[in-house]
Amino acid sequence: MKKIITYCVILFTIILINGCTENVISPSEDDLITTKIIGKWKANNYETLVLNGDGTFIDTSLAIFSDNPNVYVPHYVVKGKYYVNNEILYFYDVRLLYAKAAEMSPTTIAFGVRLEPRIIKINENGLTLQIVKILEPFEGNYPNLNGKWESTSWVGAYDKDIQPYFKGGEQKEEYHFYNDSLKVNYTSEYLFNTTLTNSNYITDYSFDGVNFQYDNLTYQVEFKNNKMYWFWYSINYSK
Repeated sequence: MKKIITYCVILFTIILINGCTENVISPSEDDLITTKIIGKWKANNYETLVLNGDGTFIDTSLAIFSDNPNVYVPHYVVKGKYYVNNEILYFYDVRLLYAKAAEMSPTTIAFGVRLEPRIIKINENGLTLQIVKILEPFEGNYPNLNGKWESTSWVGAYDKDIQPYFKGGEQKEEYHFYNDSLKVNYTSEYLFNTTLTNSNYITDYSFDGVNFQYDNLTYQVEFKNNKMYWFWYSINYSK
């Protein structure tokens, strides 16, 4: 009888341990990346990016201005929230805190800065973030460049004549490509109250299947996940 009881206790313990093991949730790759990027990151003479553990951030861009020609000083400061998805850093709820342009020139009516997502690459020397524009097909046959594509980004803004003077919101961009003429109709619209100017114009573009050029800008292009990715320049950071 004692042997039977002992066996049952051992069996119950094994089942309990296995049940607990199955309920353990391993952190995702994005969770691990998020943990690794928390902290204050500096790109020499360019930018300071603070990613807090509570999902908030402060981004300070640096530049040299004529009133202080030998020192890098804040060009603008934005704050907001961030998250990581598929190894891409996304910004949202963005708001401008400071703009040197507004301080230097009382005639500055409006100033804005757009924060695109950034590809995360962690290495032994620190952190590399590559700016990427992510577009979704609106009209056309994926993955064909011909047709309409849309992208939405967050913008920090300053308005001299609209309160609150420092604010933020979303901007929607649309690209309508005409393969037969190698023309693209670009339109942009700010989705919040600002005097920043919307755009609507047609210009030339070139695309060789990998490299896309327009408005004197060059991107590397990749189609995946029913989206189009435009990879731009990378920024190297260290703590």
